[in-house]
Amino acid sequence: MEAKKTAGIIIALAIIAGIIWLVIQATAPAPVDDINLPDYADPKVIEGAKLPDPVPLSAQPATGGDCSQISEPIRRDYCYFVEADNTGTVGPCTKITGIAERNSCVKVLAVDRENTSFCNYSVSAFNPNDNSNVKYACISAVAEDQADETICNEIPSGEWKGKCLELAANA
Repeated sequence: MEAKKTAGIIIALAIIAGIIWLVIQATAPAPVDDINLPDYADPKVIEGAKLPDPVPLSAQPATGGDCSQISEPIRRDYCYFVEADNTGTVGPCTKITGIAERNSCVKVLAVDRENTSFCNYSVSAFNPNDNSNVKYACISAVAEDQADETICNEIPSGEWKGKCLELAANA
């Protein structure tokens, strides 16, 4: 009787193992060879294909370093940004056409060179005659980066001066 019980247990375990094996096979991902390629894919190109080495982007145009010769605005603005960073002068930032991009260039340059006078070249998109909010944000960024509250004295009393002092104190 014990032998029949043991044989029954072994058979039950074998059946359970078989069911588990079938479930695993049914849910396993298909081998790569079994994946159907879309009609537009050429298997000869995909098989053994090697991507070319990445080509680094250069801010310098093929026109001898004159950013103004670049026709694509985004690349031209990037070229000016790199030129400003390389030379440490704000002039190239002022040639950037996008207001947000120009202000970013000015702010990055002011922070990197620890020079708030660059902030005077910020531009307000909302009021071309008053760049104070953008300028004060730029000065605040320099104060925060330097953790120097005295830089905030360049901002007249008011909301921006308070923000600047807070940023510099928490830096």
